[in-house]
Amino acid sequence: MSDLDRVFSRKALISHIIAGYPDIETTGRLIPAMADAGVDMIIVEIPFSDPISGGPEIQGVHATALSAGVTTDSIFDMIEGIRGTCDVPIAVMTYYNPVFVYGPEAFVDRCVSAGVSSLLVPDLPFEERMELRPICDARGVHMVSMIAPTYEDRMRRIVSESTGYVYILRFVDQAGFPEGYVHDPEEMAAICHEAGLRCIMDTGTGEAGSVLAFADGAVDGTDVMTLVLRHGRECVQFVADYARGVRTRI
Repeated sequence: MSDLDRVFSRKALISHIIAGYPDIETTGRLIPAMADAGVDMIIVEIPFSDPISGGPEIQGVHATALSAGVTTDSIFDMIEGIRGTCDVPIAVMTYYNPVFVYGPEAFVDRCVSAGVSSLLVPDLPFEERMELRPICDARGVHMVSMIAPTYEDRMRRIVSESTGYVYILRFVDQAGFPEGYVHDPEEMAAICHEAGLRCIMDTGTGEAGSVLAFADGAVDGTDVMTLVLRHGRECVQFVADYARGVRTRI
C-alpha cells in the first residue's frame, strides 16, 4: 500500500509542524508521538528566514528555529533517524529558496532517502512548477499542488494538471473577493473531486473535524503549534493527547 493510500484510507488527520522549534530534538520526539496518537500524515515545514505566510508569532517560530541552528540537513537527518521505528507518511513543506540553494535534484534525493513521500512549495507559482515537478516525478516524490481562492478557470486548470491530492488554502473574506472568484471551501473541494483527486484543507482553531464533511483530510497546524508554543520542550505529551482526542472525534 502506498503512502497516499494509507493516508486516505479514512478521513485523514494531518498535523503541520515547523521543524526545529523549540529544537530539533523535540521535533524528533513529536513526530512518532503524533503518529502513535492517530495522526495519518505529518507536514514538516523547513524554517525560512523570510516566511511570507503566518502572522508575527509564526514568523518568530521560524526565526527561533534558525537561531537555534536548525538546517535543512539536520531536519532530513532527524527524519531519517526516526525511520527505524516510525513509518508515518511525511510531507516536507518549504519555500523554494532553500530548494534552489540546496540544489533541486539533491533536495529531492534527500526526500527519498528520508522516506518523505510528498513535497509542498507554496511560493513556487503554478507556471514555474516544471522547475521541480519532473525531478519529483522521476524519484517518486509527490509534488503537491496548492490552490487558494481564485477564478474558476484557473483553479480548474491547476487541478486538471495535478495528481494524487491537492492542498486547499482557505482565506477569511476580509475585504471581499473579486467577482468570479471561487472561494467557498466546499465548492473548491468539489472541483478537486470532479477531477478525481482527493483534497486536504487547512483548518483554524477547533476546526479539524468540521472540514472533513467535504474534504478528505484536515490539516491541523494552528492548534498543534499553539501547544508547541505554550509548552516548549514539554509539548510532546500535550500534542499527542490533543491529537488522540481529535482522532477519536472524527
